Amino acid sequence: MQLKRILNQKKHGFTVPAAKWIIKKYTKDDFLGLVDNSPLLKLINYNFISKIIDQQYSGKFSHDRFIFRLYSVLSWYKKYNSN
Repeated sequence: MQLKRILNQKKHGFTVPAAKWIIKKYTKDDFLGLVDNSPLLKLINYNFISKIIDQQYSGKFSHDRFIFRLYSVLSWYKKYNSN
């Protein structure tokens, strides 16, 4: 009976703690430096990004998905668009 219930239950997803890995790898200043040194700075609102990063590093609010996406875009751009 237990096995039947387990086999018929809905799938359960899981999240990867990528933003936490990024925070362990980079200090807040280092992460802001990635933003500062990116040519993408012309396309983004630095004050907004800085506020998000402050909230993430202080623990006031979790922006895990945003931090991971920002890091991914910055890394991708650096790797594939460097001169």
